Amino acid sequence: MEGLPGAQRNHRGGILGLRRLLEEYGEAIEADLPAHYPGVRLRHLFTGELTWRELRSLIRGLPPTSRLRTAIAGRPLWTATEYLLADVFDVLAAANWQRTGDKSAAKPKPYPRPVVRDQQADAAKDQARAAARERARTHQQAVEAGYTG
Repeated sequence: MEGLPGAQRNHRGGILGLRRLLEEYGEAIEADLPAHYPGVRLRHLFTGELTWRELRSLIRGLPPTSRLRTAIAGRPLWTATEYLLADVFDVLAAANWQRTGDKSAAKPKPYPRPVVRDQQADAAKDQARAAARERARTHQQAVEAGYTG
């Protein structure tokens, strides 16, 4: 689910994770709830009409075009429609290129797609950085303690 997992990657879930999400993206969530779920308002969380679990489910159900997902990703996200249109563009460009019969004509470049981050690779890089920081800290402590061997 592009847009949300990255924002919550370093935060353990539950109410604390939702609170952090609200602190950073509260205005987007406040705008998205009634836009995608008529009758639902963020204030209902504080009146007891909406539970934390319900809020989490509603947020997870927001479409890629929501304000929250756009804010988290830093750019509008593509839906299946945009990906299909880019595929159609590529097929038509390739077909037109083939029909020209000009072997010296450059092959058309694919329509640019948004970069989708590999969350597992990101997590592995984060773990490697944390391990490197820990090794550096341990080394620094050893140097400060006078260890030279």
